[in-house]
Amino acid sequence: MINAGDAFERSEMGASMLRKQSLDAIGAHQLFDARKILHMSEGLNEETKIQFKKLQQSGPLRLIRSVPNDFAERCLALEARFPNFSDFINEILLPALALSHLRKTGLQLQPTIFCGDPGVGKTMFAQELAIAFDLDFERSNLESAQASFELLGSSRGWSNAQPGMLFRWLTRSDSCNGIFVMEELDKANAQDPRFSVTNALLQLLEPTTARAFADQSIPELKLDITKINFLFTANTLDGIPDPLLSRLVVVDVPSLTPKQARSVALRQYEDMLKELRLPVDAPKLTDEGLTLLSTESPRRQRLLLQLAIGSAVFKKASELQIKPTPKANRGMGFTANFGA
Repeated sequence: MINAGDAFERSEMGASMLRKQSLDAIGAHQLFDARKILHMSEGLNEETKIQFKKLQQSGPLRLIRSVPNDFAERCLALEARFPNFSDFINEILLPALALSHLRKTGLQLQPTIFCGDPGVGKTMFAQELAIAFDLDFERSNLESAQASFELLGSSRGWSNAQPGMLFRWLTRSDSCNGIFVMEELDKANAQDPRFSVTNALLQLLEPTTARAFADQSIPELKLDITKINFLFTANTLDGIPDPLLSRLVVVDVPSLTPKQARSVALRQYEDMLKELRLPVDAPKLTDEGLTLLSTESPRRQRLLLQLAIGSAVFKKASELQIKPTPKANRGMGFTANFGA
């Protein structure tokens, strides 16, 4: 007779776990107890069963991405690109990185909310932070009327039940301390209070419940998500329930000053030329164009630059000239200045 342990080791899931034993040497986190989920696929609908199988095949262990030795230099590069995040980088991120590096653990930030006007770069910064430190990244928008279902899955009792975005992310991520961004927290629950996302978020942010997180489609499967770095964005703190807000580090993100905006626009232009692999004689961004871009948010800067570069390349223009548009009618205006 084969005992439960033997059956586990002979299963595809067990083989996956054994292949990942070497992760312990460089730091690994146990996402779930593999021995407890051998028969959990019974009774699941097809879509949920597919996602469950992916989790099994990935195995229960996840890498803990360590803090690189040059973390301070990487922070300086981030600050150069996002000067309006300087306070967060110097007062919160750098100390957290220094402690994590000293302890030889992965980056672990307190749940944090970036609050600022639309377009100041909140989500863009979070994504670039993940890239800078080789962390997995995912984002979810909480403005949807059914945000709680989209994030945490729908109940197995429903014929169309399926796992949520967080569960799906965990099935394809090989690390445990990635960055998961939830956008528009101030707009959550605004459309339909019946699908409140507040209680769902509280269980993610409390260490006790986060150690036994369960997607609604497979409630008996407990996942330890305590290593995930949860970040939120909002345009205002109004409307965010106090129990939720009290669990978040609040970071006010100011708009760029004209000087900062000019620097950011120039960097975005240079980055875009590299991304597009344009030749040395690529259309030039004029000083006048930079000045005009300095009045725009980072998001709009990038959009205007993309359109202007595309137009100039198509028309074989030698220069870009960003054309401002009236505030009352924010169309995306641009012109290309043809040179000899």
